[in-house]
Amino acid sequence: MNRVRSSAFIGAVTVLFLSFAAAPHAHAEAPDRSAPAAGERYQIIRATEQRVWRLDKTSGEITVCALEHDRMVCAKSTDAAVAPKRSYEQLAEERRAKKAQDRDAQIAMLDRMLNMFRELVAYSIEQENATTE
Repeated sequence: MNRVRSSAFIGAVTVLFLSFAAAPHAHAEAPDRSAPAAGERYQIIRATEQRVWRLDKTSGEITVCALEHDRMVCAKSTDAAVAPKRSYEQLAEERRAKKAQDRDAQIAMLDRMLNMFRELVAYSIEQENATTE
């Protein structure tokens, strides 16, 4: 009788084992719902025409991304540049001064070219007058 009981017990354990082995997904733990799915991990917000902000919902990290052709090139907020010490007005004034300096340099170059052309024309006239005399 002990043999019957023990063989029945072994049979029940075997059936139970085979049912777990045959369908492991039926008894697996439920998936972790605290982590968002791959498509739900990031939130994209358009900042400008060529830039977007990407929020990682799991880590809370904000990334600035530039749209280049068909790719998104991102810089993590941990890699972001430090804000300048100067105010916006100071930066704008520096840009205006740089632009004026560049314009003055271009005008000076055009003046040098014009003077060179005048000297060339004057030399050419002198050579022509020298040959006719």
